[in-house]
Amino acid sequence: MDQAKTNDVTSVSVFYDAIVLGLGGIGSSTLYHFAVSGADVLGIEQFQLGHDQGSSHGETRAIRKAYFEHPSYVPLIQRGYENWRKLEERSGKKLLFEQGLMEVGPQGGPLISGLESACQRHALSLEEISATRFHERFPGFVLPEDCKCLYKPDGGFLLVEDCVAAYCEAAEGIGAHIAAETTVLSWTTQEGRVQVQTDNGDFCGERLVIAAGAWASRLLNDMDVKMQVKRKHLHWYSVPQDAYVAEHGSPVFFYETPTGYYYGFPSLTEETRGMIKVAEHSYGEDIESPDRLSRSVDSAEQARVEKFLDEYLGLEQVEALKHQV
Repeated sequence: MDQAKTNDVTSVSVFYDAIVLGLGGIGSSTLYHFAVSGADVLGIEQFQLGHDQGSSHGETRAIRKAYFEHPSYVPLIQRGYENWRKLEERSGKKLLFEQGLMEVGPQGGPLISGLESACQRHALSLEEISATRFHERFPGFVLPEDCKCLYKPDGGFLLVEDCVAAYCEAAEGIGAHIAAETTVLSWTTQEGRVQVQTDNGDFCGERLVIAAGAWASRLLNDMDVKMQVKRKHLHWYSVPQDAYVAEHGSPVFFYETPTGYYYGFPSLTEETRGMIKVAEHSYGEDIESPDRLSRSVDSAEQARVEKFLDEYLGLEQVEALKHQV
């Protein structure tokens, strides 16, 4: 994406059908779907498009049709798959990779029970991998004796930064307006209209969507909507060259362990061969303000991740290559 490119936006005098605050994963999609519906829509982003300050960076995000958290997610994600394929067709870019998703957890635990319940309710196929087949099929991973492995071939990952770029470019291509590097100061409503005050002028609209991620709490204070922002890390580690490679069939992985939930991604390309990305799905450090966020590495979290790599992937003394918050 050309980060400097935006459609010309004139403040104050322009009235939009809708205004979207924040153009990360959620906001860029919202902007696009408003534009597709024929709405005259404006998207406002406080940073450059495709920035790394929020939750839509770090190369990949996992995608899965079976959600152990609750079966109600399943119809939403099924629609999501349809929309990602439509965006791929429109943009000409490959965004969703059905690499396969391998999930491991104690029998009867929240992960396995939740997956089985979601798949049963929505008639989704789910493959159980026996211990013998597990070690043959996923030689780089450990299946504890008291655990079960469930596999979904249609699980995988999205190239998250490319997804945001594709949505913004597609939205602009059908008439949406974007004001990047524009900070929202406040917003008000009057007579059924919304006015957004920014450091680049005021903008008016019929509807307002707040998709500002960690910054949404500040914009929702007057509505008494409370949000707890958590700091999460992404970690990249050096691994044996021929292990954990997407091209060789290594899946996206998700584990329930006694110390929490962990997930990760294999090496995706020749350039990243010998590197995996892993993170905690649980925990997260509570923070008061994203504007005063320390981006230093949490040593306790890093230690937990490396302990997970040792116990469940058999990787001892891994080399940390980079971290992102």
